[in-house]
This record gives sequence, C-alpha cells and structure tokens, in this order.
Amino acid sequence: MFSLKPIRLAYAFTSCRHSYHSMLPTSSKKRRTWVTYSLLVLPATAFALGYWQIHRRRWKIDLIGKLNARIPAKPIQLPKNVDSSIQLPEFTHISVRGCFDHSREVVIGPRSLIEDFIPSKGYGSEWVVRSPNKYMQANMARPSASGYFIVTPFFLEDRPG
Repeated sequence: MFSLKPIRLAYAFTSCRHSYHSMLPTSSKKRRTWVTYSLLVLPATAFALGYWQIHRRRWKIDLIGKLNARIPAKPIQLPKNVDSSIQLPEFTHISVRGCFDHSREVVIGPRSLIEDFIPSKGYGSEWVVRSPNKYMQANMARPSASGYFIVTPFFLEDRPG
C-alpha cells in the first residue's frame, strides 16, 4: 500500500542552502543604514546625558548648601560702592534705609497672574494679588486673573537721587 522511497539528504540540504544564500547580499561589505548609526549614537548620547545629570546633581547640592547657609544670616548694609554691591555673594540679605517715590510709579500691564501656588503672606510678600475664588465663574477649569505690576522707585537715605 505504501512504498517508502529513500530520500537523498544531501540534495535536500543543498537546495535549502542555495535558497538561503540567494537572499544574502552579493558584496562582502555590509551596507550601513541609518538604523546602524542610530544604534551607535544612542548609547553614547545616553551615557553623556547621564554623566551630565550626575554633575548637575552635585552642582545643585552645593547650591542648596550655600542657600541654606546664607538665608538665616543677618542682613548686611548695602556697600557705598556700586561695583561691590554687584560682587555680593548670591542669596545675601541686604539692609537699606530710604523711602518710596510714589509719584514716579510705573504700571506694567495688562499681565496675567503667575500662579505660584504659594499662599500669600500679606502685604510685602512676593505675590499679594490673588483672585478670590468666589468671583470666578463656575465653568472655568482653573481660576485665572489679570492685572498690572506696579514698579515703585526706592531712594536710599544716604545716596542722592
């Protein structure tokens, strides 16, 4: 009923080998594509960014240390020489005496409110202009307000005009 015929294995393997080799490029040099170059560039870029982040972290830790050391220090008097006031260390509190000249105020606006989400500490804090929520429309996604910045000149007591 069934008759088994011997198969020549050498013929079967050689036919597979020839079909596989016909798919390969004929030149001995491989062509480099943009994928090859990107696979070479990506690890180098990732390493460089990681190295940069490590140095940036050290810089930030040093900066926070300087800030923590200088903020609780007592304020110093503003030097008489203008050049030396530019050379003051960062985050140094300065004490001055003088008065505001409200006759020369400059109004800058209309400006949108910069939401810093820091609660206002009253008059003299950085952002005292807050829009009360009771005046906001109910359909607004986020409360927003606009207004004006008022810049008032300050004249020092011991220096002329």
